[in-house]
Amino acid sequence: MTSSARRRAWALRSRTAIGAVAAFLLTFEPMAVGSSALAAGSSSPLTGPHRPLGESVIPSHLANDGQLQILLDDVEPTVPRRGDPVVLRGHIVNGSTTSRRVNTLVVDASWTTLRDRRAIDRWVGDPESPGREATWRLGQDTVGPVVAAGAQIPFTVTLEAEVLAGLPADPGVLALELETFDAPPAEVATVADSSASQQVEQDVGSTMLRTVLVVTGTELVDQPLGMSWLVPLTVPADPDLSDPVEKVRNRAWVEATGPGSPARTWLERMDVPGITWMVDPALLVARHPQSALVVSPPEPSQAPDSQPTPEPTTDLTQEPAPPTATTTAAPGVSGTGAPAPTGQDGAEASTGADGSGGANSDDTATSDDSAAVTSGEPGTPSAPSTTGEDSPPPAPDIPTKRSVEDVLVTLRGLLAAHPDDNLWWLPTDDPDLAAMVGLERDSTVSERTRATMAALLERSPQGSVQVERLLRRGRTDIAWPLLPTATPTDLRLLQTLWSAASTTSPTSTASPPSAATPSRTSDQDSAASAMTTRVTSSQDEEGLRAVVLPRESVTGSTDAPTTRAGVPLQNPDDLIALAADSRASALLTGSRQIAADTGAGATVQRMLGDSLAAWLEDPQAERSLLVAAERGTLAPAAVLEELTDGIASAPWVQPRSAGSILAGAATTAPAELTQVGPDPSALRDLTTYLQTPDSPLDPRSAASLTRLEQELEGLVQVLADDDAVRSWQPVLAGMWSTRWRASTDDWSRIWRHIRDDSLASRAALHVNPSTVNFLSDQGLMRVTIVNDLPVAVEDVEVELLSGSSILQIVDQPEPVSIGAGSRATVSFTARAVTRGQTTVTARLTAPNGTTLGDSTAVEVRVQPTGVWIYWVLGSIAGIVLVLGLVRTLRSTPRRVVAAASTPPEAKHQEKHP
Repeated sequence: MTSSARRRAWALRSRTAIGAVAAFLLTFEPMAVGSSALAAGSSSPLTGPHRPLGESVIPSHLANDGQLQILLDDVEPTVPRRGDPVVLRGHIVNGSTTSRRVNTLVVDASWTTLRDRRAIDRWVGDPESPGREATWRLGQDTVGPVVAAGAQIPFTVTLEAEVLAGLPADPGVLALELETFDAPPAEVATVADSSASQQVEQDVGSTMLRTVLVVTGTELVDQPLGMSWLVPLTVPADPDLSDPVEKVRNRAWVEATGPGSPARTWLERMDVPGITWMVDPALLVARHPQSALVVSPPEPSQAPDSQPTPEPTTDLTQEPAPPTATTTAAPGVSGTGAPAPTGQDGAEASTGADGSGGANSDDTATSDDSAAVTSGEPGTPSAPSTTGEDSPPPAPDIPTKRSVEDVLVTLRGLLAAHPDDNLWWLPTDDPDLAAMVGLERDSTVSERTRATMAALLERSPQGSVQVERLLRRGRTDIAWPLLPTATPTDLRLLQTLWSAASTTSPTSTASPPSAATPSRTSDQDSAASAMTTRVTSSQDEEGLRAVVLPRESVTGSTDAPTTRAGVPLQNPDDLIALAADSRASALLTGSRQIAADTGAGATVQRMLGDSLAAWLEDPQAERSLLVAAERGTLAPAAVLEELTDGIASAPWVQPRSAGSILAGAATTAPAELTQVGPDPSALRDLTTYLQTPDSPLDPRSAASLTRLEQELEGLVQVLADDDAVRSWQPVLAGMWSTRWRASTDDWSRIWRHIRDDSLASRAALHVNPSTVNFLSDQGLMRVTIVNDLPVAVEDVEVELLSGSSILQIVDQPEPVSIGAGSRATVSFTARAVTRGQTTVTARLTAPNGTTLGDSTAVEVRVQPTGVWIYWVLGSIAGIVLVLGLVRTLRSTPRRVVAAASTPPEAKHQEKHP
């Protein structure tokens, strides 16, 4: 960890020599350069400063406002002991467009320690705050002499063992200050005028970073602070996750759940005992909506685009096999003693259907995200090509359903490695409970919308056996609404929603998505599209037990002393408030930005210093502190790893699970809701990380989502092939999610897509407009229904309405079924009242009342016959009969008549006299 004095001196001389050479080169204009460079008209590298040894290009996310920036990346050890050497490592970043001189970095500290949380905030956030100066020189490092534009150089400062030896034995927080100079601090920082002075900007003053350093002289304290971490793992607000284009959607799912994603980073990099994961079940099963709500069924001879993952034949009752030599167990999980990530329980996640590795190793997890996206199986390097030299290069791989399932199997396995007490489940898709409470308050919200909201809390994704068993573990009786100033009425309405969901849903996961319509979903897409009732655990029988709220809701002040994080409420008296500490939660939520501004090491030191200051408020009292990261928090891996190490080394902290805080609430006095939120004046710059954006859910948008839900259900009822519609139903349900608060534009984009597709699909089923002549008092009429959809429809209800009283509809036709791209004729009985012209409106609906297409009006000319027609017809018939008889008699010859009147005997005598 530390080097010898001889080696340090050698390193110092080497850097000084390099600095002298570079300064010499900067002072004089080079007189001779390569002829080729001069001929080309390009400047020689010697005309500007060389990039110092060990310097690297600054990452784009660290680009600052054109000033030098000091980043403290690492403190070793994370929690220094009194009398031990400490190594500070970091970088000096030049975010400007010109090179900057830097000669020395010094580390100073204040002679007095910081003893309260607000003092730490003032020291770090306000460099001009009076009353404290860093005059205690701890160490320094010679760097530079020049930082090129857009580059960074490393520094290392070693605090010798004797430097911290005089500190008290009790843990304390040092006010630390890192500062750069363009010359040794003991000298006057001047630079002689030279021809290179315009290329290297001189610093007027210095660059400074204020941070803290926690130090302890003991390894044990009498009463440590119980500290719990609650981390939500939710689906990101990315519309590409439901994109109709498969390659776009698959890539988004790999990025959301694969290496480098927030969920994987948290699970793989933070290994604090008792950390509790609050997981959205929708993160465990990828959705694969089809290209439209209604698509043509594949030809029987057409090969499928992708083969489904075969079900493993391994016995589900046997223990998972240990990882092979080519795989690495998840962090905190032994290779043989913990469940391995599995696609189905008992099947190894590290082995795909073809025997190749499907799970990522630790080395793969730290690689760039593109490596996971460009491989058919994430984390598995592509095999070298065995084709000849003339073969074309292989096309880059596009993520498939198989590669998405591979990263999901790994994610599920990481969750399965945690005990039940550390797994808490949000309702599927993390519905916006705070917005729903507001809708419950609104009297204009329809009962159907209220029923829809209650149903959202009992949905659960239907996936593999691994998913089902995982969802049956842990707790589902904890709510986390975004209610910074919750009232008793808010929580009672939340209880009402929760109770409605629990009483309307059975505990079985085998029920179909709709009780009215049997599912026609294929086996291949059932895991992604079907939504069933919530998988319940033993806690569900008791209803909602606890709700996560800001600590101010029970203390009334951000700066109130730390007491206990689990507090029973007086109203409602059957709920427990899990009071999340706003300051500590903001530090964890904003760790990515804070690390970009100050470095990962400084970020962790500030977190540890804040926890130490909380413990110093009352070191002898039994207390607890809950740190709850906001949804979507992506903490840097370096921060999580160093924080894990620091928590393990901090004697003033005792990690606990959030479940233990919940259990300890039984011995805590009840408290009233204060209806007070986090105080911006106390949190200062940390307030940004706790701000709650507005929800896109209001009475109007909620009504539109309810209407769209009814329309999709109506299409499911009439389409003979409803797989495409069912694949979009979970996407629509996900639009009630909390995640869209920060992405209202993306919310609107998805809503418009589903609305337009629903309108087009329903409009494809319509009545053919025509004109009918109705010439009777009562009889049959016919209308033609056209189905322009590529799939057949069934049980379409036809309702006919007369436009006026001159025509009455006697009965309605029976439901009709029409083939794909076909038409059918339906008949109905009508009665004419009087003659005239009217319209008959044909309305097509699904069994649930959803309108299909536009109401079409058929023109009808009514000409009823009446009684006079019978007299006319009878008279005409009589006249025709008389005329026929007359004509017959007048046309007969006389001899025929005479012959007909002669007796037979007379005829015989005439022939034989």
